[in-house]
Amino acid sequence: MAYDVIAALSMGLVTDATADDCDYPSPEDVADGVSYANGTLTGTLTCTDTAYGVEGELYHSPARIVAELLISAGFGIDGQDVVGDAPAGSWPIYIGREPDRPDDIIKVSNTVGRSFGDTMVSKIHHENPGIQIMIRARNEERGYLKSRAIATFIDQVNNNLVTITREESGSAEITYSLHAINRESNVFALGFDTPMSKRQLFAVNATCTIRLCCND
Repeated sequence: MAYDVIAALSMGLVTDATADDCDYPSPEDVADGVSYANGTLTGTLTCTDTAYGVEGELYHSPARIVAELLISAGFGIDGQDVVGDAPAGSWPIYIGREPDRPDDIIKVSNTVGRSFGDTMVSKIHHENPGIQIMIRARNEERGYLKSRAIATFIDQVNNNLVTITREESGSAEITYSLHAINRESNVFALGFDTPMSKRQLFAVNATCTIRLCCND
């Protein structure tokens, strides 16, 4: 929902609205007799996308979307494609799990995000989902440098597009726009992954602003 349009309606700055008033107009947007008069908003304005948090249904988890972004940016390979031992230095990227091998991996998990409640008129809920990017490396220096590189990269995310195939459809592709990844922390060390291990863990927590984009 383009809540800035609703605000303009409620303040009497405009008296009606069309689907073209959505933040990101698309053929799926619908305006049905939207008007404001005598303190009452009538009709409906349905916008499929918004730049504020998550709007509507996502077909993949935020962790999956961010993992695909990191893969496309060259930080590692898709862990789902690894059979047997991963090539040295390939940094497989996994979603929500961390196999014992190889030593150097990246894990992206869904975590607690931020809820901004509902807009006053439209009653549409807005939230920024949370993710954690965890890096496991065979030594402290290697892990820290990889973590810092990823942290610097996500700070620069600005309307990056990520396309993922919907597994249940077989071939249909879904494209998302990652408006921003907002870090909630600096790179922090989690210590050794086990008491007897030399492998070290680092992590970055963040929230995301994601919307569906560019889909038929």
